[in-house]
Amino acid sequence: DAVSTEGTFTVESAENVSIPDNNEAGAVSTINVSESHSIARMTIKVKVSHSYVGALVLTVKHGAVTKTIHNMEGGTDTSIEKSYMVEEFNGDNTSGDWELKAVDTDAYDDTGAIESWSIEFTY
Repeated sequence: DAVSTEGTFTVESAENVSIPDNNEAGAVSTINVSESHSIARMTIKVKVSHSYVGALVLTVKHGAVTKTIHNMEGGTDTSIEKSYMVEEFNGDNTSGDWELKAVDTDAYDDTGAIESWSIEFTY
């Protein structure tokens, strides 16, 4: 009998990280994953508050790969609560540091925070 090794698991961070105004260093929240699996599929969920989400760029980084998931969309909206299917990491290993970075791209005294985020891995 073949044993199925397919499964899912979710990691999350509820660390509140302030997003600095007009600063390319941005805000970074890191999740360290200890489980080791080859990624078949993954979904990233983010909850970000900001006085003008149209000024924000959100990226996810793992190893040498960085993927932009939000690129100055949303205009005057004040929050981003979305799920993103991300394929760029398929085939990579789940283990290690995963970084969500939020950068405010303009100098209009906009402020906000990464409130929480999670990654659901299917392997």
